[in-house]
Amino acid sequence: MSAYAEWNQRQDRIVIPFNTRVNLDELFGNVHSNVICERITPCKLAIYVLIQSLDELHQDVQPFTSSEHCALLSAIYGMIEHGDMSYLEVRRVVRWMDRTVRAGIYKDFVEFMKSYVNGDDIMVQIDVILQTRPGVVNFVCGKSYLGIWLKKLFSEWSQMSTQHIFDFNTKFVEWIQAADSHMDDSQRMDETNPILVSWFKTWSSDVFVDHYVWSLKITRSSADSGIPITQPAVVPFEVESSGRARKWISNQMHLLQVCPSAALPDNEIVDWCQLIRKNHVDIVEVHLLEMLCHIRTMNLGGAAESLRLYFDYSMFRIDGEDHRDPAINSVESEQLFDQMNALVHLMAAITAARRCKPPTIVEDGLERAMRCSSGSDDGGRARLIKDAAIATTSSVRLRHGLAKTAQSLATSLVETNYADGSAPKHETEAHVIAGVNMVYACAMNGEWDRSSHILQRLKTVFTPELNWQTAQYVHLCDSIITFDIAILRGEWEKCTPLLEDIEVLDEAEAALRRCFLMAVRGEISSGRNLLETLYAKYETPATIFTHLRLRLQLAMMLSAECRWSAATEMLQGVREEAISIEQRNIAAMALRRIGVVQLMSGDQISALKSFTECHEPISRCCSILEKALLSIGLAQAHMIEDNKKESSKMLNKARVQCRQAGAVLVEKYVLQELAVCYNEEGKIDERDDCAAEFAAIDERYSGYFDWKLI
Repeated sequence: MSAYAEWNQRQDRIVIPFNTRVNLDELFGNVHSNVICERITPCKLAIYVLIQSLDELHQDVQPFTSSEHCALLSAIYGMIEHGDMSYLEVRRVVRWMDRTVRAGIYKDFVEFMKSYVNGDDIMVQIDVILQTRPGVVNFVCGKSYLGIWLKKLFSEWSQMSTQHIFDFNTKFVEWIQAADSHMDDSQRMDETNPILVSWFKTWSSDVFVDHYVWSLKITRSSADSGIPITQPAVVPFEVESSGRARKWISNQMHLLQVCPSAALPDNEIVDWCQLIRKNHVDIVEVHLLEMLCHIRTMNLGGAAESLRLYFDYSMFRIDGEDHRDPAINSVESEQLFDQMNALVHLMAAITAARRCKPPTIVEDGLERAMRCSSGSDDGGRARLIKDAAIATTSSVRLRHGLAKTAQSLATSLVETNYADGSAPKHETEAHVIAGVNMVYACAMNGEWDRSSHILQRLKTVFTPELNWQTAQYVHLCDSIITFDIAILRGEWEKCTPLLEDIEVLDEAEAALRRCFLMAVRGEISSGRNLLETLYAKYETPATIFTHLRLRLQLAMMLSAECRWSAATEMLQGVREEAISIEQRNIAAMALRRIGVVQLMSGDQISALKSFTECHEPISRCCSILEKALLSIGLAQAHMIEDNKKESSKMLNKARVQCRQAGAVLVEKYVLQELAVCYNEEGKIDERDDCAAEFAAIDERYSGYFDWKLI
């Protein structure tokens, strides 16, 4: 067995985690998007002029020897690594080249520079410099460090407009003249300067190691001699090169979309974007980053303008031809198509869920989306698709009344919110939907303390300042939960301002609750009229669920007006439609309401039959309040049949359920009925306990609530 095979079978071999491996596709797969330009400064233009003059000497006069070539290139490398210098510092280096390498270098360079001061325009052209000539060794090779630097400089220059080139020529002349105007005879270059000689003697030992020392010495000498050095605008390291700038933009865009709290503040991002636009005209992605910032600050006009600029600038390449994305490898292509296929299934499942299609169709699409393979998962697309599928599944389960299952799914998404390398956690729309689903599920089960705790956590994470889109989900959830608590307690004055908040975010939810508030206040006709004018608006395939709920409420208002036939007919229609779309919880709720209407119309036998038939589905897939109302209905039906024992049993059950549901006013009604029942049975102590508890609740919540309206 080979050594490699033995190592491969070892159980303790080191395995590199996938998220720490080098992504070769990211490094080499997108050549055009990864092109790096060199930020242009007057000093870099002077270095270009120096290279141009040296190339002419090398090609047209006499080729440099190997040692001369090495010394010249080493000096140029040091100038590039050092960064921006004043014109006087550049001339110092050129004078050293003239004295130690070949006479005439300084003269040719200065003549070039004077020609630009006298009116010639500088133009960056690298074809002649990099051109290969037979029998002559190039001064600069195209694939060398210096050749790549020239190509990057030319790439930046070629993207500048005519006006920008004109402005840069002006700055270049000013940069040259600034050194001459501040230099007197005592400060002029002395070719016998021992300090300068010592710098390059030190350099000659190992130029690639010591050029940083040389750079520092030049800077220190200039400061000591009192020569003013032109300091360029400081560009942070993260965006100094276009490659790093693209990486920074990609990181900030990722954070803004998945974890806004970890991204920089909007004003800082805008400042950085201005800096990038100024120094890297080839980076069009900066407009997308600005667009996200404008959206976060609700500046939709600015967002539209940034998006327009992005499309305007991204349609053309440097050479003016239409942009074409480079070919990607088969692995990346397969991964991309897999993710797009998963996204298609997810969108189809969401559409099917909105139209209340059979659960099997919805679940199949969501499962396909959750099986999306991640691969290298560039940008976290697969994770975003999976998270969205889980959140949607949770919402679908909640709509079908499966609160515990929905809560379990939502909790799994929220509690497994791991970092992705850039973001410490995800704060996406999927996570806020999962969070509010947890709140709704807790409210359905009567877990009010837990729902309040989760809601407070959501408020601290999803704030309007960081992400107003996700904050809307939290605000709507908060308003709905607060309204439901207030109306069940009879705190009518708190309900009206909450309705205004709900109406801004969800008109149907606001209308449903507004009509119900009118009904419990005694304005039944007004509430019915509002529902009759409204519910037809939602008679569309995409709003079936809302339409069913509105019809349920309208039927109970018709029943309150003693229009029992119309109410029963509407409820039967709701039940049949709910069964056809497999919305079993809605069908059970409709059947319970049919029993209430039958009870009110005097048909207690049919009412008891309806209540008994819907007992199992309501116990399995309806809220704790719906269960309490069913218990009250059963108690009333047994009471009419003079079955006091069963009636008392159901009332006690309803009492516990009302307490758990937070339906204080309904609990008052149950206590009142229990007191009457105990009085008829001669259970005086139990009657007095119920009466005392009723009085204690009535002291805090004095309103009245007709349970038959729900």
